[in-house]
Amino acid sequence: MKKVFALLVAMTLVLSLAACGKDAGSAGDGGDRLTAAEKKQDTVIPGVLYQIDQKEGEEPLIRAVSLDGNQAGIDDDDSVNGLEPSVDKIRFIFMLQEWISITLDSDKTSGLTAYIIKHQEDPETYIDSFASLLDDAPMVELNKPADDDSWGYWGEMYLSEDYPTGYYDLVFANGLKPVAKVTLKFFGSDELTPKSNDELWDMMKNEAKPIE
Repeated sequence: MKKVFALLVAMTLVLSLAACGKDAGSAGDGGDRLTAAEKKQDTVIPGVLYQIDQKEGEEPLIRAVSLDGNQAGIDDDDSVNGLEPSVDKIRFIFMLQEWISITLDSDKTSGLTAYIIKHQEDPETYIDSFASLLDDAPMVELNKPADDDSWGYWGEMYLSEDYPTGYYDLVFANGLKPVAKVTLKFFGSDELTPKSNDELWDMMKNEAKPIE
């Protein structure tokens, strides 16, 4: 009888462990937090760095991004500027005519280019038709600054008043191959200038949602 009881206890333990392992596996498959750089683009959220056509297991060419503006949020008190390069905490609201200063976390020191392109709902467009989107797109070549450069920016650019306000993609390319993008929202000139950093943070919090 003791042997039978011991056998039943052992079987129960085995089944319990198997169930726990199954639950853990399920959580791991769908519940592990992937970085934004690894997410599939089912939805696009402004201020998040997305990789373009990245192969599974491939190290991203651009690991993180920081964007500063020269008109809105220039106060030092909890500014939306001066943030460390990030995957999902990137300033993304700017004004037309406002200079955007770009800082990257990347091992590649030259040969990268940034373009501002009207937001594309289908991310496959950047894979299939990237060259056709560049005709009127503002661009800047990006180069890692020297160690003694106090500003530390890789490049600067702006979107002129010739363009309408709204959503645009800041697309990073290696040669003519797009590798990553951040969606930005542009407002009219001087529209953000009067706002405090608290107001700008609130705006970004409200805008940081999937684009419909």
